[in-house]
This record gives sequence, structure tokens and C-alpha cells, in this order.
Amino acid sequence: MKKIIISSLLVALFSACSMHRIEYNDKDKLSISLENRTVVKGYGDVIYKNQINLSHIVIKQKAFSMKNGIVLTYEEVQTAPQYKFNFGMNKTVGLIFTDYVYDFLDSKGNIHFFILTNKKTKDKVYLLLENINKKSLKLVYGFKKETFYKLKELLVENKAFTKDDKVYTTILKANKSDYITSNWNANTIILDNIVSKMGGKPPVTR
Repeated sequence: MKKIIISSLLVALFSACSMHRIEYNDKDKLSISLENRTVVKGYGDVIYKNQINLSHIVIKQKAFSMKNGIVLTYEEVQTAPQYKFNFGMNKTVGLIFTDYVYDFLDSKGNIHFFILTNKKTKDKVYLLLENINKKSLKLVYGFKKETFYKLKELLVENKAFTKDDKVYTTILKANKSDYITSNWNANTIILDNIVSKMGGKPPVTR
């Protein structure tokens, strides 16, 4: 497979106020910023998009074919007014990605690193999760292993990257919905109590 320069995905400096966030805008630009640095930045063609409306929660999903050949999936999750997420990030990830075993790797600010392992195939999914508050989540996954660990070095270990660092391109899947690995359904809301009304009684977990 063709090698590409990681600097097309990662950039070192970003002159703005201190921030820890994942951003997406309507011009198909996806970026991840941490502490005055944009570490993922690029435009991508949207090859798949979907919106799921469940009771008290909305999930917007997009798969991007990035300019360097990597496909990233972006999910933005928002609770309804007066509702919030009930659990910490570890349990929340377990409820969202039910076909996977999750391992929490590290975090910096609002950005959390998870490695998901498919229970049947043992395939790995490398996930970044942002939680600004108890009402919204942002997920980005689809990174190659090399890129994911390079991001961890940049964000958590504050290491620099060089222009010679390389990652590999990917081949587009025939069924674009296959890029969505989360599993949102009514059970997530009703049985798993992933969200509840603010000020209400704590959920009874199974």
C-alpha cells in the first residue's frame, strides 16, 4: 500500500486560545485541537451520513474519506434538553460499542483514547472520545494504529512529530455504512439507562 506523510494529517502549531476539542463544520472540515495545537486537521469527502433519533437523544454520524486516504468516522451525540448522560466514559463506551471489548488507554483534557476489540473477529478500532459536559459526546474512529499512537504521543506525552513519520492509506469499503461500528438502539436508552432526566433518581443498573 502506498505510504503517505503523516504531516498531511497532523500539524504542530495552532494559534488560538487553549482548547481541548473535536470540531466539524458544514464544509466537511474535521479537526482535533488540544492546548493551542491542531493535531488533526483536514477536509474529507462525506461518503456516508446518517442521523438516529432515539428517545431523548440524537446521534449524527458521518464517514469522511480524508484527502490522504484515511477514512474517519465522526459521531456527534446530543441529549434532549433536561436530559444528561448517566455514566462515566468507560461504561458509556461499553454501552455504545456492544460488539466490542474496550480498553481505556489514556486521556488529556476532554479527549479520551480507547482501543476497541471486536468480540468475534478481534479486529481493532482506535477511538477518540470527547466529553465537554454530561449532555454531549463526540467520537472519532477509524485511525490506523500508527496514527492513533502518534496522536497519543502528541496529546498525552507532548512529543513532537517529524515530517518523516509515515502512515498507510486505506481501501474504501463497498458498503459505506460498515464504517459505523457503534450500536445505538432503543435498548441503549430504555434498558441500559444511558441517559436520564436531570435532577431525577439515579438509574438502577443491570
